[in-house]
Amino acid sequence: RKVTALGSTFAVADLAILLEEILPKVCGGSPTDYQLIESEDNGDAKLILRVHPRVDGFNKNELGQVFLAELEKLQHFYGPMTAVLKKSSSLIVKQEAPVIGPTGKLSSIITNI
Repeated sequence: RKVTALGSTFAVADLAILLEEILPKVCGGSPTDYQLIESEDNGDAKLILRVHPRVDGFNKNELGQVFLAELEKLQHFYGPMTAVLKKSSSLIVKQEAPVIGPTGKLSSIITNI
């Protein structure tokens, strides 16, 4: 499985490690405090990073920067892809509780909405 935005493709397994292990270690909170939603807005791919409000000490901009910096470290070929995301408005950070996915479960990654 994969998540795609602006022609950049990221493996769900890598994103799960980032959301469930790395971000809680770096930013605080627990694995269930972070969720990435693959979405579309008027035909434009968007990645929505939902971070539970109980994760404090970071504003939305800082959380987005940490997410992209840590993603870039996971695979050497993610560098150019995260650079594209940094220059676009495709990553949206919301300090809101993660949502229940279409399967009725809380998932760290929701694809193809």
